[in-house]
Amino acid sequence: EHSKVSDNSAGIHCGGIFLGTDAPVVINNASVVGNSDAYGYGSGFYLGTSFHSTLSIANSVIWDNGDSTQIYLETISNPNVTIAYSDIQAGENGITDSVGTLIWGDGNIDVDPMFVDSANGDYHLLASSQLINAGHPDSTDSDGSRADIGVYPYLNSYSGPTWYITESGNDTTATGASDDPFRSIQSGINFSSDDDSVTAAAGTYVENINFRGRNIKVVGEDRETTIIDGDSSGSVVTFANGEDSTAVLMGFTITNGASEQGGGIYLYQSSPGLYDLTVAQNTASSSGGGISAENSSFTLDGVTILNNTANENGGGIYRSGSTGSIVISNSVISENTAGINGGGIKIGTY
Repeated sequence: EHSKVSDNSAGIHCGGIFLGTDAPVVINNASVVGNSDAYGYGSGFYLGTSFHSTLSIANSVIWDNGDSTQIYLETISNPNVTIAYSDIQAGENGITDSVGTLIWGDGNIDVDPMFVDSANGDYHLLASSQLINAGHPDSTDSDGSRADIGVYPYLNSYSGPTWYITESGNDTTATGASDDPFRSIQSGINFSSDDDSVTAAAGTYVENINFRGRNIKVVGEDRETTIIDGDSSGSVVTFANGEDSTAVLMGFTITNGASEQGGGIYLYQSSPGLYDLTVAQNTASSSGGGISAENSSFTLDGVTILNNTANENGGGIYRSGSTGSIVISNSVISENTAGINGGGIKIGTY
């Protein structure tokens, strides 16, 4: 518990943890990262060879061990593995589960851990890490907040309800208070609770943010001067955890996103309010260059959707699924391009 296994190597199998025992092994709030072996797979955990290994992992990060296979289950051993509330690189695809029993529990994620400096062995979390407050909901860190995933929690003496973001802030030691702001918008979201607000001063924030189910208001100072730049590395903004109409995004330019769906904003089974935004110059390799919404309801008011591109459908907006609705008011949808159908808006899967 609360242990780190990192930057080890082995001449044959598993630079991390090799389990050759019938005794159950429990891993909690651990970081197993950056390990390697000669074969390059299962470098985080290797369960075998003739033992019936039982492994339980919770609140832990298993990342950057060998290639994409982080946990290898040896055929002979027929092991049992239970994983919950953990960050596993490549998700279930990071585990060879054709043998034995894999119980993939609640709360597992596959996101960049956002370590402070993994190249130099610093595996503390940046405030922008989505591992913050992502552990089991019944577990807590020493500051009383929900447990972080991994060995080093980001402890914070400030509890909101308003979280402050500026270009001059930082994500290594800041609290998010007005006199100690974060550098990234995701940091404010990570520490927030329902009904809180995240307020970003004018500036450019190069990041991809995820509301993570928080029903909060994320507000920029002015959409002309407050920019979220997705750096062509995914949807700029994601709502995919049941956010309701009290989740609000307003006062930003959303730009330079690139993903399969929803280059600018991606919604899945959510219903946020989108106000006073410019969604411009985003791309989707499939559908929804500006916005993609699946089984979602949302409101657009005072939004400009401009010069977005989808290779298939809905250059500006794409809505799919059998449920959900869109309310559009006082908005402009212009100069968007779709490779197949709906340069401005495509509704439905036809």
